[in-house]
Amino acid sequence: MELEPAARPRHRNLAARGADHLGAAGQAALARDDTPAAINLLERATALLPDDDRFRGSLLPELGSALTEGGRLAEAERVLDAAVEAAAGRDDALALAHATVARLFLRLQVSTEDGMREVREQFDPLLVTFTAAGDDIGLGRLWHLRGLVHWIEAQSAKADTAWEHAVEHFRRAGDERGWSDALSWLASSAYTGPMHVDAAITRCESIRSQLGGHRRAQALVLEHLAAIRAMKGDVTAARPLIAGSKAILSELGISMHTAVSHYEAFVALTSGDAAGAETTLRTGYERLTDMGERALLADTAAMLAQVLYQQGRTEEAWAFTREAEDAASEDDLSAQVVWRGVRARLLALAGRIPEAKRLSAHAVELAGHTDWLTAHADALIVHAEVLRLAGEAEEVARAIQKAIALYDRKGNMVGMRRARSLLAAQVLA
Repeated sequence: MELEPAARPRHRNLAARGADHLGAAGQAALARDDTPAAINLLERATALLPDDDRFRGSLLPELGSALTEGGRLAEAERVLDAAVEAAAGRDDALALAHATVARLFLRLQVSTEDGMREVREQFDPLLVTFTAAGDDIGLGRLWHLRGLVHWIEAQSAKADTAWEHAVEHFRRAGDERGWSDALSWLASSAYTGPMHVDAAITRCESIRSQLGGHRRAQALVLEHLAAIRAMKGDVTAARPLIAGSKAILSELGISMHTAVSHYEAFVALTSGDAAGAETTLRTGYERLTDMGERALLADTAAMLAQVLYQQGRTEEAWAFTREAEDAASEDDLSAQVVWRGVRARLLALAGRIPEAKRLSAHAVELAGHTDWLTAHADALIVHAEVLRLAGEAEEVARAIQKAIALYDRKGNMVGMRRARSLLAAQVLA
């Protein structure tokens, strides 16, 4: 039965109040890292409101971001496209900026190369919009996005600068979830970047003390700290840190950024458990594939190729180098370096030395454009192995010595011990 004209405003008011309560509850669920509840509540809130409602337009980017975090990437894309279209239709520049940033986060996951290009193109105009509006939440999200682009480029120092901006803007805005998330990323760059392991441990412990009850961020910092401890050679300390991280994340549920732990795999490899590392990576690879994610998938496939090679399963390793090559964007230097290194080793084993040398040398060149000291040193070790098969003894020693210097700068005792053993074997050969 059609509503009487007098009844329509009452129903619209009821819908608006209901959407307001559901939206607030959805935001609260996000703040406590309950992504499934947040999605449910935000979906119900947006369903109550007409397409052209301004409040609905402000909720759509939040819903899209929650769907992205939950790994429901195809749904997130539809919601965020609608958010951008609705904001543009209302000629609301600030709402459009928020929707655009949320969609760019998604783009980095599903089409990394295009997403990185779009972030570079749109960063300055978005910065102007948020700055003019004094919107610290928007600025925090934008700088966090910029940090992720630098991270994919394997430029940790630049990523740190961006994330530090993000941390400060989220702090000003009182956005504790954004603040804790950006802070946890500073722990990840402590592991991969040029920071010495001793300083990296200090940074991670400091971040842990600041995070308090932010459980998801605490879990991420624990796994970064575990990998740093393992790099230093203290696997005994690393294992309980990984266990603690897994316990928290199992309670919170799997999200896109927790679908796979490269750090857990690294700790397993450091302790000589290649099979354990493979299990971790395969589980993550399957989750990311189901989600349609591409950025983490590329690194996961490259690491799987590495682990399979170490176990002597060359055909499977070769297949995963192809998977990594297909998934990695041109600027995803960590994945680009690792898959080339594995394939170079496979080519060398097959007697295709000239191809192997070109590929391993290219991996070293790419790694040299990053500030990821361990990744650069690892690439040099691979190149040395290929050169040894080519009979170029002097070049082998030179490559290993460069690797040792990089491991030493990082404080990577595990890498240094391995490299020194290789150098000693080369001298005795």
